[in-house]
Amino acid sequence: MRRAHPNELDVERNVGERKKVRWTTEEALRLVLKEVELIRSGTSPAVINETLERFLPGRTVQSIKSKRRNAEHKQLVREKLAEAAVRDRESNERDSRPIIDLEPDNTVLNRRSYCEQPRGRSRD
Repeated sequence: MRRAHPNELDVERNVGERKKVRWTTEEALRLVLKEVELIRSGTSPAVINETLERFLPGRTVQSIKSKRRNAEHKQLVREKLAEAAVRDRESNERDSRPIIDLEPDNTVLNRRSYCEQPRGRSRD
């Protein structure tokens, strides 16, 4: 029996395989973390997809766009941004506290009395 279309035509038509590969959990998390990093660094929203493509080998800009439109992905990004904001606030609070030398009984060291102690040998 003769075929209407030779096999060579099938090979030509399937030049680029179109296979939708599912996102692994690790890959999705890497996307979230990198997106949060880019947002916090001030990367323009217009270039985030292209920038993310460089960090996710095997993923196209279109697949990244589709994943970023997903409600679950957006929620994860919001949560990670909120966590980062809390860490920043806590870090800033720690850095802004005044540094005071305290004695073990929580009294402030009196610098003047420390400096006025006699120098040299004592006459005991």
